[in-house]
Amino acid sequence: MYSELETIFHVSGYTDERQQIFYWIHIAGNEISQLNLVDNQGANWDGETDVLTSIINATAVNNEDGKPAIQLPFYPISWEYFSLQDAIDFALFAMSATTGAIRFQN
Repeated sequence: MYSELETIFHVSGYTDERQQIFYWIHIAGNEISQLNLVDNQGANWDGETDVLTSIINATAVNNEDGKPAIQLPFYPISWEYFSLQDAIDFALFAMSATTGAIRFQN
């Protein structure tokens, strides 16, 4: 592989002992990190992160001073209850929301 390219891979699967395993691999930085920790559920993404981040994190409307004035409703995601199909559906949603938003940006 070309080590100078800013390429990131997310590699996941299961061990022979049926344990989930997830690695984040950054080619240019020559970095490999295991991201899944025991009893720690969640999602990880790279690339155009701003669209999805603004959808799933708490947000607010700022006043004229740039300070949060109105906290918008926040509905946390219960990652710990995701089935494998839920994870697949969330990945498809994340990609669709991101590409849909970028489509209409300047």
